[in-house]
Amino acid sequence: MNEVATTRHALGLTQTELATILGLHYVTICRWENGHMEPKPWVLAIFDRFRIAARVADVGGRMARVLAARGPIAAMYLGLAASYGRTPKTIERDLSSSAEAP
Repeated sequence: MNEVATTRHALGLTQTELATILGLHYVTICRWENGHMEPKPWVLAIFDRFRIAARVADVGGRMARVLAARGPIAAMYLGLAASYGRTPKTIERDLSSSAEAP
């Protein structure tokens, strides 16, 4: 299993969910995982952060729930914020307050 698939599984995401978060088609994720294509540098940078986030307790599985409830930008925020040391509880509070803002 390659790094894309390993990270995706650690985050509890399907190929379609990861593609939605990144703004890509799920076939692109499939091609990366099968070794038919290489991710662009900007995607690799995000994956570096997501790999760190995957090690944070409680982030795996939350991204799919946040994606379903709040959309891809919120899920991306969860992954990136967790990778920089924000706790999942603090991130949830951030997301809740941003949803309440006009």
